[in-house]
Amino acid sequence: MKRILIAHFDQRLIRSMDVFLTLKGNQVICVYNADEALNKILKQSFDLLITDISYRKFGGKKLINEVKFLNPHLPIMAVSMNHNENFTNEMANEGIVWYRTKQFTRDEFSELIDQILN
Repeated sequence: MKRILIAHFDQRLIRSMDVFLTLKGNQVICVYNADEALNKILKQSFDLLITDISYRKFGGKKLINEVKFLNPHLPIMAVSMNHNENFTNEMANEGIVWYRTKQFTRDEFSELIDQILN
C-alpha cells in the first residue's frame, strides 16, 4: 500500500483523486493548503505528493521547494490549469513529475500514478 498526500484547494478535485486512488489500494491523506501539507510531510512519510502549483494563495511552488529541501526523493506531481512550456521545463529541471493540466482522463491519471509509484 502506497501513501499519497494530496494538497490542493479544490475540494471536488481532491475528492475525485482520493476515491480513485483509495480504490486502487493506496492510503490517501488530503489537505487544503500548503502549511497543512508541510506539517504532514514533517510528521509522516509519503510515497507521492500531488499538489496544485498555480494557485497563488495556496503557495504550491513554495510547497514544492520546501518539500524538495526536506525530502528530495519524494516524487511530486504538480497539477495546474495554467500551462506554458517554459514553466513545464522549469518544473522538470527541478525533478517534478509534471502533469500539466487538471483536464485528464482516468486512464491517463492511472497510468501516470502507476509509473510514479512503480
